[in-house]
Amino acid sequence: VFSELQCGSYIFNDADYARNKEQIPWQQSLFVMGTVIGSYTRPGVAGGPHCVVDVGLKTVAFDSGVPVPLSPSGSPMEYVNLGDEHGAIRPIPGERPLAVGTRLKLQPGHCDPTVNLHDFIIGIRGDIVETIFPVDARGY
Repeated sequence: VFSELQCGSYIFNDADYARNKEQIPWQQSLFVMGTVIGSYTRPGVAGGPHCVVDVGLKTVAFDSGVPVPLSPSGSPMEYVNLGDEHGAIRPIPGERPLAVGTRLKLQPGHCDPTVNLHDFIIGIRGDIVETIFPVDARGY
């Protein structure tokens, strides 16, 4: 018996779905691209060395948890502090700090309301942009 449709969620996945114990094998397809805009060795509000990214509450939904940033090598990092426009990410122990200008993929905590924050989605296969999907119902 099917009692719920999750069409958009199914094609995208998110960090909340990834935490489910009974998970069917699928891959994450929705990411928010962010850029490192500061890199610090002092503790600050992040409690240790961290970088600041341009991904905050106005870019990704936090209602089902914080986004999961991926290092340039694809390893998950820890998103430790947030603001409206910015967030702090702890580097992976033993790895070099991320340089200013580094581009990162962040896996949203909740895909549906994250899509609602954007005017379009860029469809990429490999490293090639294949299409741009407008988000017609943005903000509703």
